[in-house]
Amino acid sequence: RRSEQLAARTPPAPRPSQRPAAAVAPATDPALAAGPATLRIDFFTELPEGVVTIYAGSKQILNEPYRFYKHTGLFRNEPKAGTIEASRQVPAGAVSLRIYVALPKRPPVVRTVEAQLTGGATRRLKIHFDRAGQLAVALE
Repeated sequence: RRSEQLAARTPPAPRPSQRPAAAVAPATDPALAAGPATLRIDFFTELPEGVVTIYAGSKQILNEPYRFYKHTGLFRNEPKAGTIEASRQVPAGAVSLRIYVALPKRPPVVRTVEAQLTGGATRRLKIHFDRAGQLAVALE
């Protein structure tokens, strides 16, 4: 009777094939975790011209003037939306990303995003600048 009570209290040990996947720790390469992170920048603007500048901490990682116009005829251009895509290496760790968009005859629009970047990982910085001059930034 006592052995029946003990058997009811303690669950049977799982067989190796029944262990949950989370119990198995993946091997990590310390050299990969210590390296720089990759920041993929996707900038979309509805306004046709300006300059986008991005800083990671105090280091400038992007400074790209843009001018998006469609040629519609002799001496005629029509403004259009456009994209800029870039990829930059950024030191791993906590970093402050500052995004500046400067437009002709207007004050610049600035947004700051705090990020925790892991060495060897790739993060995507999505920036959307709409026709009203509003800047939306998301780090994925």
